[in-house]
Amino acid sequence: QVLKTAVDCEMKNIPTGFQDLDALTKGWFPGEFCIIGGRPMMGKSAFVISAMGHLLRQKIPILFLSATDVLNKEFITRLMSSIKRQKVDCDALADVDSSDIPLYLNLRTDLTLAYIKENAQTCVKDYGVKCIFIETIQSVFDSENDGNTKGGMEKICHELKMLARELNIPLIMTSDLN
Repeated sequence: QVLKTAVDCEMKNIPTGFQDLDALTKGWFPGEFCIIGGRPMMGKSAFVISAMGHLLRQKIPILFLSATDVLNKEFITRLMSSIKRQKVDCDALADVDSSDIPLYLNLRTDLTLAYIKENAQTCVKDYGVKCIFIETIQSVFDSENDGNTKGGMEKICHELKMLARELNIPLIMTSDLN
């Protein structure tokens, strides 16, 4: 029975799109809270874009939350190039048909825990989202009253981990390290 449960669980994993990483980790597990950390300009966003592109090419619905009120053309161009597996010209973004791409973008200058929870629950329930990406954990810290304290940081991480478990989907977040 234990072996059968382990095999069933493994089949629900979502591949990251990176073969070497998948060989080590078996992909992302349902209910997993994962932080992709690194110093500024080390490739966290590039990793996330590639991972999102891999999932979107397989038509796996994802939610991307970012603490900004706009996404710049470079980010969208890189994401569309990753999805299409070919270079997309930033000036021709308007011509790219994105109607069949199951990507739900949510941009907001203040990403609070309550806002993340509400949107994640809605997108999973109403749109079948299977994976959530959040850019960056510091933006959540800054939006919460006690987010920049050790206790506040632990609370935020605990709440996001519980959200991933409640929704039974992977929640992947980036973090700047310094």
